[in-house]
Amino acid sequence: MVRVVVAVDPSGTRGQEDGGDSIGIVVAGKGSDGLGYVLADRTCKLSPDGWGRVAVNAYREFKADRIVAERNFGGAMCEHVIRTVDPNVPYREVTASRGKVQRAEPIAALYEQNRIRHVGLFTELEDQMAAMTGDGYSGDGSPDRCDALVWALSELMVSSVEQTPPRFGYYGSTGNFNGYWLNASSGNNTPEAAVYDGSPASFWRMVGDLSSE
Repeated sequence: MVRVVVAVDPSGTRGQEDGGDSIGIVVAGKGSDGLGYVLADRTCKLSPDGWGRVAVNAYREFKADRIVAERNFGGAMCEHVIRTVDPNVPYREVTASRGKVQRAEPIAALYEQNRIRHVGLFTELEDQMAAMTGDGYSGDGSPDRCDALVWALSELMVSSVEQTPPRFGYYGSTGNFNGYWLNASSGNNTPEAAVYDGSPASFWRMVGDLSSE
């Protein structure tokens, strides 16, 4: 494998005793052949210490490059849980600025192109995948396993995986950021990647700083 990641989709569960959703934990890798491989589904419903250890153990078992986890639920909670188990684990936070269906579309395209392989049988994960429709998730509860899968494969196979998402736009004479989303009502249909690649990283860091003020 060229790269391996462990992706975590956190929930607010305290363990088996409450009605919260499970913690999605999926291991995936990118092979030297350019294909994506789903290696393990370690989704569980445990206390924070319990699922933190499951995630770190998966990182060690598969000799992963990093753990990625969604920020939206719990803010810095997920990183704190992981680093309590092992403070030296490489960690990256991702942020869901779009809905589940929109985030899953690039991964669905990879499956349609036959670029993803499942190394084993992942019945519960595959059931959740089958319940994802254009109108949303039609299964019971939350698609925790599927969400973790999307984060893992996005980290490996999709260049636009979201951290702190940049706002694309321009600066007016006052120095204020007049932002707009591409392909939105502004009528700007330039591909996002082309706009992003057109300016240095320092510019987009400045955009992020100004837009958060």
